[in-house]
Amino acid sequence: GSKVEQVMDTRTMSSEKHPTPVEFVRGQEEDVISYIIQPIIAQGDPIGCVVGFNKEGSPIDEGSNKAVQTAASFLAKQME
Repeated sequence: GSKVEQVMDTRTMSSEKHPTPVEFVRGQEEDVISYIIQPIIAQGDPIGCVVGFNKEGSPIDEGSNKAVQTAASFLAKQME
């Protein structure tokens, strides 16, 4: 399955800071510099993910990581 599906199944954040191919959507592989995938957990159930990635330039920094985590938390609270 896709990396997003794995994150939803495990309910844990996933990130990579080195160039790698990754499948965000089943059947579509992307070459990225770095990525972070944060699950959106509402009422104990995974309902989606927030994904941040760079296809060129430098890896995602700590500020971008925090923004993705904050977005997932905000969306989870809106869905409860």
